[in-house]
Amino acid sequence: MLKTVFKQNAVASLLIFSACNTALAADRISMWDPSSGLKPDEISEPYELVDNIATPPYLDSGKLIISNTTYSNIQLYIQREPLVDPSVPFSVTVNMKLASGASASEYRAPAALVFTIAPSRGIILWIDIDRVFFGEDRFVNGPVANVDTDEAMHTYRIEHDGDGNFTLFHDDVETLTGSAFESTQDHGPVRRFAFGDVTNAAYGVSEWGAITHNFINPVFRDSFETQAGQ
Repeated sequence: MLKTVFKQNAVASLLIFSACNTALAADRISMWDPSSGLKPDEISEPYELVDNIATPPYLDSGKLIISNTTYSNIQLYIQREPLVDPSVPFSVTVNMKLASGASASEYRAPAALVFTIAPSRGIILWIDIDRVFFGEDRFVNGPVANVDTDEAMHTYRIEHDGDGNFTLFHDDVETLTGSAFESTQDHGPVRRFAFGDVTNAAYGVSEWGAITHNFINPVFRDSFETQAGQ
């Protein structure tokens, strides 16, 4: 029942957001749900798994488990342009729990959501034990919010206004705001969205539920679905 309610609320939030931004159509919506039995790289608009860990992410009790117990390792999923275009106004809803973790840097955390909205420009939401924060530069943190991240699954909703300004809602409560910053090292040359353990300066175990967003490029989604059906 809780999974159904989350899925309905996530899609409803995106449809409301899209209605307020008429340039966005319903065919931009992408949803991955681990309760389907599929990993993110197995859906019709697939993510790419990037890692250097011998044990791959796995599904357990309707959640995706990313488990890293050592510094210097990463394990993340990523969608890149032309499949996605996060430069537009968008809303992303993520259900997750950081079960455990540690960081060697105050500027990094064991789990993250990465949004590159233009070459070398974007923002990262870092999720640590009982705190979340946006980076304001490669080694500059924005305001920190002290919220539960490890006792239960929580809903993280991030909204982008299309001009590089972001708002985080933690369980539907507005929690943080942040702005995109320039960094080739953090954001790279193409637009993209990534989630997971994205830094070798931290490690941990994270549990991921459904992820829904509305910045799919519908033309390229059609091409991926056609290839998948061949």
